[in-house]
Amino acid sequence: MGAKYNPRAAEKERKIELVEEFYKEYGRLPKSHEKYRGVAIGDFLNSIKQGNTRITEEQMERLMVLGFEGQINDVGVTKGIRKIEEFYNRHGRMPEADETLGRNKVGEMLLSIRSGRVRITEQQFLRLQKIGVNLTREQVTFFERPRIYVKK
Repeated sequence: MGAKYNPRAAEKERKIELVEEFYKEYGRLPKSHEKYRGVAIGDFLNSIKQGNTRITEEQMERLMVLGFEGQINDVGVTKGIRKIEEFYNRHGRMPEADETLGRNKVGEMLLSIRSGRVRITEQQFLRLQKIGVNLTREQVTFFERPRIYVKK
């Protein structure tokens, strides 16, 4: 049995292919609200930049080759770190493994970061260190910007 068809993932892939075609045709990325073949690919790129649309690392790397200024980042991780900071500000300590803040499993998030199962950026690492999370660079897994070189 093959992989299940995901219409959202297919639509994102189609839009990325259109961005690549647009770039080949015009030599630049689309501007905000610019459409190509009837698809609002400029809005799509803005949505990625703002963190409202998630794409795969491979897709992000393809866009970055074209000059897209984005981050390989998980919006959920950013929210989780914000909630850990909020927990610390409310309680003056780090959350235990089973503790939550509202519906957010802040303790689980902290464990996932500490174990390296959840990747974070350098900025997120520094934010956690600032509030006193005992983390070492060896414990965490960092996002690394792909080193992509394009011949012109």
